[in-house]
Parts: sequence; structure tokens; C-alpha cells
Amino acid sequence: MRRLIAAAVAALLAAPAATGSPSFDCARAGTPTEHAICAAPILAELDSALAAAYAAARSGVSEARRQEVQATQRAWLAQRDACGGDRDCLERLMRARLVTLAGVVPRAVAPSFDCGRAGTATEHAICASPRLAGLDAAIAGAYAAARSGASEAARDRIRSEQVAWLARRNECGGEMACLAARMEARLADLRGGRVAAVSREGISGIYCMNEGRDALVVEVRGDAADFAFSSWQGGGHHCGTPMLTARREGAAFVARDGDCTLRLTAEGGGAVLAAEPFEACKMRYCGARAAMGRLAFPAASRRPLPAPAREIRLMEGSACR
Repeated sequence: MRRLIAAAVAALLAAPAATGSPSFDCARAGTPTEHAICAAPILAELDSALAAAYAAARSGVSEARRQEVQATQRAWLAQRDACGGDRDCLERLMRARLVTLAGVVPRAVAPSFDCGRAGTATEHAICASPRLAGLDAAIAGAYAAARSGASEAARDRIRSEQVAWLARRNECGGEMACLAARMEARLADLRGGRVAAVSREGISGIYCMNEGRDALVVEVRGDAADFAFSSWQGGGHHCGTPMLTARREGAAFVARDGDCTLRLTAEGGGAVLAAEPFEACKMRYCGARAAMGRLAFPAASRRPLPAPAREIRLMEGSACR
């Protein structure tokens, strides 16, 4: 198992860029470091991997060992946060920490429940299989993330779906192939369902975060949306788009500008702007030491539009004053 985890870590460390979500709710990001992680897909992916590696390193070991791992993690977090919003610094430290944690992961991957209390054939099968245990832990994390920041109605719906799925999962009994198929499908559903459908007018407004350094203006017009984005980052480096028009595609508004695709979606009452592929969008819209990936603007950061979106100049900074 240690070799499998090390191989997974190596694969992630070799990846030049990634898309994904971090281990925390970006709508509640409160520090330059957290905002930088939310804005850069590779940092978000590294953060998620670090959370899983940290949990695995503390699972199935003595209390003294857990405290030791926790103490080193706290020290490392302080070192990481000293990077502020410097993404190069963050990526370097996060990759190094991931390698360190991979070296202390115990032999077994722990599921989301206590195997000492497993009482059904399904639970015993999950505890006996590292693959199923890993899927169970990932589903628990994706389920929590899907409900985080959602409306009460959406949380209730996701919970009802989870209860129904658990009943279907348990129909597999101890048959591992059946369990793996249903668990992989549920994980894909949870990860794909985190982005809510965009309402007709629900995300129109000006979104201002970090004292106006990160700003987004959106005006929905039926099946189209005009929007522009601006982000002033460390050292005065900047990312920004001109006013673009996106077209509705399923649950998102999508704008394609050269090799860069920008997706605007609703999440938790706010708006999320995702740019991919990372390098193409960075080259098109950002300075040398700035980057854009996925940035979540919470509902609390939104203000009403004072004028049509195309009349608002984000680069001048007045929109968020």
C-alpha cells in the first residue's frame, strides 16, 4: 500500500497542471494563501492530495505518532502561510510536504468509518479492500463538499440522494466488484453535482473580494451573459479579461477566447469563474507572475449592478469602492 500511495504522489508531482477543488470551501477563504490555492488548479489539487495524505498518515498509528504528525503539520502550515499569495512558493512547499507525508503513510487506507465497528457485509468488504476504503473516504469528502455552501433545500436533496444511494450500495453485500462500480459512479455524481445550475438572472452583479483586488462583473441576458474579471496579485501582478460574452451550455455560461475557455457557474448562491487550460489562459490574460484558474465569489461579495455590465470598468478599481 505504501508503494501504491507513493506512485499516486509521484503521478501528481509530475503533472504540470491540474483541475480540481481544494480540501476547504473556497467561499470561506480568508487569507492570501487560501485565495491563491482556490485560484490556481494545481494548488487546489495539491491541497486536496495533502489533506488525504495527512489523514492517512494519522490513521492506524499510535496516539504519540498522531500527535507527532499533527505537530509537524502545524509547523508546515505556518511555513506555507508565510508564502502569502506567492504561488511559486506555495507550489514548492506543497510538493515537498506531499513527498514527506507519503513517507509516513501507514500500510492501510482508512475508510470514513471505524472498521472496529463494522457490522455489515458491505462494511467488512470496504475495510478489507484498500481500493474500496479509499473510495469510501473520497465519497465522504465529496459528499461534505457538495453540501458545503449549498442552500438548505439543496443540502436536503443531496442528503436524500445519499441515503438512497447507501441503500443501493448495501445491496451489493460483500461483492467487491459491485461495490467498486457503485462507489465510483457515486463519487463521479457527487463531484459533478457540486456546481449548481445557473439561474436566469441569479448571478448578475458585481463581486468584490480581497478589498476589491479580485473583482467580477456579470450581467445575465437570457441565454447569454456579459462578464469581465480582474485580479491584482502579489507584487502588483495582474490577471484580467476584457468584457466577454458567454453562451449558456447546460449548467454554465461558456466563453471561448482563442485557446482559453472560461466557464461561469453558480455555486452556493455566488459565482464561480473557471479558466482552462491553465497555461493558455494564463498567457492570454495574466502578467508573468500572475495566474488564474478557479475562483469562487461567495454570495456575500455580490453587489447590485449600478449600470449595464459593459459600462463598468473593473481595471479602474472604482467598481468595488
